[in-house]
Amino acid sequence: MGRTGVERALRKAEPHALLKAAQDTITENFAAIDVDLLMADYAMTILQPVYALPYTTEPISVNSGAPGRAFGSQQPYAEPDRHTSQVRLHLPVSVRGDRLGVLTVRLPADRYTPQSGQELQDIAEILGHAILVAERDADLYLQARRARACLLDGWVS
Repeated sequence: MGRTGVERALRKAEPHALLKAAQDTITENFAAIDVDLLMADYAMTILQPVYALPYTTEPISVNSGAPGRAFGSQQPYAEPDRHTSQVRLHLPVSVRGDRLGVLTVRLPADRYTPQSGQELQDIAEILGHAILVAERDADLYLQARRARACLLDGWVS
């Protein structure tokens, strides 16, 4: 599909459906098994999944694990799993130095090449730009970046 096709798919998607458009594109073109987006909180201490109900899953520290490694280094990080013949590729999502999160793509090992890795990194970059624009119209990404839930009677950790 290439960079232009991904950009087109993301431009056509509703702001709240960017991840779904990216998931569909990546699954179709790279035979991905699953695709997840983790957003960094505003303090840059944790990564949280976008589509999980807010504050219902344990966040991942940006200082540990493979997603944290990709986020901290701002470099793709591949985790091969020989038992399943799959690769989990963690791709930083950022826009001009503003670190937003990590796109994680699980692929069959035979679909992961340096070229496919670069194409997926390009997609993560395109997704970052789309998220920044979408934040004006959808609070899905803003919610994922909050480390705490705001209730009527105050903040809850």
